[in-house]
Amino acid sequence: MRAFLRLFLGGFLAVAGLGLASVVGGMDGLSLVVDGAVLALGMGVLMLGLVSPSVGWAALTAAGFLAWKIFGAAFPLGFVAPAWEAAILAGAQVGLAFWLWWEVRRMPEASAGFSVRRFFGLTGVLVVGSAAILVGGGWTLASQAVAEGSSGFVRLGLSGVELEEREFARAGQRVRLVGMMHIGRSDFYREVHASLGDKERVIVLLEGVTDREGVLEGRFSYGRVAKMLGLTSQETSGLQRSEPVAGNEPGKVAQVDYRHADVDVAGFSPLTLDCLRAMAEMFREPGVKSAMKMMTAPDSPFRRPGAEEAIARDLIERRNAHVLGEIRRALKEGEVVVVVPWGAMHLPGIEAELVAEGFRETRRGARAAILW
Repeated sequence: MRAFLRLFLGGFLAVAGLGLASVVGGMDGLSLVVDGAVLALGMGVLMLGLVSPSVGWAALTAAGFLAWKIFGAAFPLGFVAPAWEAAILAGAQVGLAFWLWWEVRRMPEASAGFSVRRFFGLTGVLVVGSAAILVGGGWTLASQAVAEGSSGFVRLGLSGVELEEREFARAGQRVRLVGMMHIGRSDFYREVHASLGDKERVIVLLEGVTDREGVLEGRFSYGRVAKMLGLTSQETSGLQRSEPVAGNEPGKVAQVDYRHADVDVAGFSPLTLDCLRAMAEMFREPGVKSAMKMMTAPDSPFRRPGAEEAIARDLIERRNAHVLGEIRRALKEGEVVVVVPWGAMHLPGIEAELVAEGFRETRRGARAAILW
């Protein structure tokens, strides 16, 4: 039995070593082969642990290794930079492997036989531990998906939702992209206002589509959802406008000049407008039932062919193109800082255009929009 356990621990140590090497690079193919072999050995160690009282920590290690590999869970290290995550996990695995190797040396050669108490005790630990790893892994995967989908402008952390701000510069011109959400802590919106400062000439380009012709047949508001969650809606924060805001004349920039920089819904496609009307109805009576009806009802506009493309074109691409034009116009007004407090899902596209035009990132930070 000791020989079998040593074989597993040797493979376990090899996986850790390859993990450390992969931080430097170039060992992915070999890692897959060794991982597969150690997974197979781990299943054997786990079975031994269920029936033999002398396996102990090695069985729990095998269980943890199997669960982590199967579920892909690095909780809570999923919130650490990927290179550091790999190094921390691999380093911990190396230390654990050496400690267990020492413990196996002290283990008696013969098994003491089957133990009902040990069987059910270890089974309980495995069930609870696997459930914890599954939940933590799901959370980690969700946080990584959100971060990747928003290019890091939105982060799900252990304490809440954080939104990033990034500043870009080009030949003395500065643009700040400030990640926003439709609902958040009132302190979050106050912090954004306070960050605008009073010693620089700042132009704030506000989001918020207008509906001058009343095509949506009602007001679109996140107020009820925010109230239900004990939060504040962006529309009441002064950082969003659903009607035009008269900015100062070019060349007469106030210390902080708020300007509407969004489009009117009259330019949207009929399909996008139908989706917005459905969302407005849902927000009038927010809840799981109304949300499910909006998305799954046979006549839901979200189920029509091309709905996803129409929404992306009108709500993201068209609005991004418009605000980029406003950014360029504002930059022509002299030495100003242009601040763009827009929904975080807009910012990756705006950032890409700024970088393509010669801007380079000079600073970044984050604010807690929601606390759990």
